[in-house]
Parts: sequence; C-alpha cells; structure tokens
Amino acid sequence: MAYYRPETQLRQSALQPGATALLFIDVQRYNCSKDGAIYQGLSEEERQASGPSSGAMAPGLEHGSAAGTVPPWYQRTLCTLPPSLQSEGVCHFFQRVEECGPLWARLQRACRAAGMEVMYTVIQSLTADGRDRGLDYKLSGFHVPPGSPDAQMLDCIAPGPDEMVLPKTSSSVFQSTALDYVLRSLGVRQLVLAGCVTDQCVEHAVRDACDLGYLVTLVSDACATYSRQRHEASLAAVAGYCRQRTTAELEAEVAEVAAASGSGQGTGGQQPA
Repeated sequence: MAYYRPETQLRQSALQPGATALLFIDVQRYNCSKDGAIYQGLSEEERQASGPSSGAMAPGLEHGSAAGTVPPWYQRTLCTLPPSLQSEGVCHFFQRVEECGPLWARLQRACRAAGMEVMYTVIQSLTADGRDRGLDYKLSGFHVPPGSPDAQMLDCIAPGPDEMVLPKTSSSVFQSTALDYVLRSLGVRQLVLAGCVTDQCVEHAVRDACDLGYLVTLVSDACATYSRQRHEASLAAVAGYCRQRTTAELEAEVAEVAAASGSGQGTGGQQPA
C-alpha cells in the first residue's frame, strides 16, 4: 500500500562528532579573490583602488540603500572590473565573501575543536591543460592547473597539515572526486556544508549527498552567491534535502555535543592545541 510518512525528525538529528565532517566548497583564490584568474583583467593599481584582495573584499551595498543611489565603493569596484564582470551581482558576491570569511573561520575552529573531520574541495584540474575537466567546466571556461595559487583556499580557512583538499572538475564534488568513498572510509554519516556558490556547487552537493544517504546540514549564512534573491531561493529549494542552521546555531550545537561526548575525540585530523 502506498503511503506518505515523512520522518522529518531524523533529518534534524544532532551532529555526532565521530560521524560528522565539515566540507568547505570552492572557497579559493580563483573565484573568491580579485587576485584570482577570473579577475586578471585588473591592473595592480585598479585592484588597490577597488579595495583589499586575497579574500578580504570591499564592503557591499547597504541593505537599506535608497532606490537609485549607489555607494561610492560600488562605483569604484564596478569600474575596475573587466566589462564581462561589471554587474551588481559580482559586487554582491564580493560583499558576501567578506561577510562569510569570519563565519567560515568560526565553523572551522568549532569543528576542529570537536574532533570532526574538516575537508575542502576546490576547482582544480588534474592535468596542466585541463583535458580531464567535465564538459560543463570546459564550456564554462573553468581551469585551474595543479599547483596554481588559484587552487589555494582563502587565508581565513587555510587547511591544516593533515586535512584533505579534494580537487574537482565538475559542479558536484561527488561527481569528480572520491569524496563518497573517503567519507564512508572515515565512517562519516553526517555532512556539514558551506562555501560557494549557494545555488550552484553548494546546492548540487546538498542534493547528491542526500541521495547518497548522508544527513546533510547546510550552514545558511556561510554560503555566498550573486544576489540575496538567488541565495534565498536556493535555501528554499533544498529545504527538503537538508536541515539548515546558522553559524551561531551550529557552533552552539557542536560545543554541546562535543562536551557530552568528550571534546577532540572524533575523527578529525587536526586536533586543537
């Protein structure tokens, strides 16, 4: 007999340190810094004129700005971007990267302290000419060769010496890496996700992780995309595939479960000092 009996309480299960991993998606110089290859149309003088780089972006549009008014910083940034990137969306993304930086660092610290595995995936080809990339990445023009500075995570969440960084050549990290194999080998059943871009690679990871049998937590305020509307629409679209928590909520939960189970006794490769 057919039935519909959602077990929503199971999707809301609290994290278990020994069975949980935190994965940062595409928080790298290539796309999150004006020093990245995407923004190489800028001269050094233009980069300086539009604000700091290496992950510390200029402030964004104020949420309460009057219609038709554009802050001076926005005009400066817009004028110093290549023509193909001169849009309010790119400026919004820069704003969100700056806002997310401290949140990403807090998530990293909290999960490390609880002994959880902290992992990273970055846009990076396995070959110098990028011939191994998926068709979508080839069509989109994404290529970061091995060893390129563009593959480096932003300084705010630099990986520890024994933390894994998985290069990917597709939107979903599960399609072009051994992430599923690695997580199962580690005994991970719960996956916490944060990073870029909310409605593209992050959303793709949420859906695939859910279908592969993981309990997924999406950190709603620690993801970035090109507009508030796109971000909120993505969160709504994947609400049935994951539970969603803010950074502060997740910090509190991780601290509570770590205290109950013994801090630093999980699977994580980098333990707190």
